[in-house]
Amino acid sequence: MDDPVRLTARILVMDDEESILDVTSEILRVFGYEVGVATSGEMALKMYQEAMDEGNRYDIVIMDLTVPMGMGGGEAIIELLKIDPQAKAIVSTGLVDEPLVKNFRSYGFVGILPKPYRMQDLEKVVRAALSEPKERRDTTVPRTE
Repeated sequence: MDDPVRLTARILVMDDEESILDVTSEILRVFGYEVGVATSGEMALKMYQEAMDEGNRYDIVIMDLTVPMGMGGGEAIIELLKIDPQAKAIVSTGLVDEPLVKNFRSYGFVGILPKPYRMQDLEKVVRAALSEPKERRDTTVPRTE
């Protein structure tokens, strides 16, 4: 396998499963990204707001769709886009039949990462999200179903 291209970007990963957080954050670090981790939507939103306040916002947020003991990605994306309409978020889930998954862009996400995923899948989705123009947010209104 070729060496990964090193990029400089800040990525916040939100998942309630510690093993997924550990593996995903380590893979992203191997690719040269700076990574923050959160175990719920509430924590991710707080971390994102703090980063914005410090002038060091996250370039991408990867959100688990379902978090049994807290806010999942479906709710968190709505609040994230209130904080920062230019935010870029990727939804990650094993629930491929959910309406949000089938229409992830209409909910405000820029990408989808179906679980389980491989290192190459993660890299591809992150690169695509990084290349998304920020201006697209001006016309995207998240759904509130």
